[in-house]
Amino acid sequence: MPVLFCFILFVLTLFSGPATLWAQGQKKQTIQASSGMINYGYQTHVFSQFTGRTDIFGDGNGPASTFANISLQVLELFEDLEMPAGFSYGFEVARFSQDSQSVYTGKGDVIGPAVNLNSYLWDIVARLYFYDPFESQFQPYIGAAWGWVNGDIHSRSAGFDTRSSFLGIMATQIFGANVMIGERMRIAIELRNLRSKNVSVSNDPFNQGGGQDLTLDFTGTMLNFMGTYRF
Repeated sequence: MPVLFCFILFVLTLFSGPATLWAQGQKKQTIQASSGMINYGYQTHVFSQFTGRTDIFGDGNGPASTFANISLQVLELFEDLEMPAGFSYGFEVARFSQDSQSVYTGKGDVIGPAVNLNSYLWDIVARLYFYDPFESQFQPYIGAAWGWVNGDIHSRSAGFDTRSSFLGIMATQIFGANVMIGERMRIAIELRNLRSKNVSVSNDPFNQGGGQDLTLDFTGTMLNFMGTYRF
């Protein structure tokens, strides 16, 4: 992740000058970068699916990403429409990590497998703004994203350590709004519905695949609180 952030900062430095010129020229356009807090609630917790232990993982807490995420987008204005509106497009990456102790919360004294998850969500994202995204104080939008989820699960049970990698595609619906807090700054709240039902896992240490290759369902809901800077 540090390498990725350095690359993104390099791209922003390279293009921040031209982006400002676009915004001042005939075509109203700029680059914006966002990061913040993402709360991810699984429809069925991944730990429960992976281990089969619904008794201790079934209604457990989902993971969070606190500033371990970045969204980089190009923002443009629909200048030919009678009602001002705009759109943006770009890419995003978010990292989530969680261990079994954080999912045990509220279970009291439990005995179960030790599980550690590291996952990354990568996607291409597009948003449609209903008002002028450059001038309006309140900027509601809808959007969609397409990409993939990958990562690994490190598990320990009965003295055996196993590392399982996973990979799958995902699609996301986005509903949100920006609030202007300065010429270049915005804060946003988003609700996302993510669908990723067939995430392939490299091995099956808890024999949950029934003799078939194990797949996990990462479908869930995200509540995002983000800060945005426009260059």
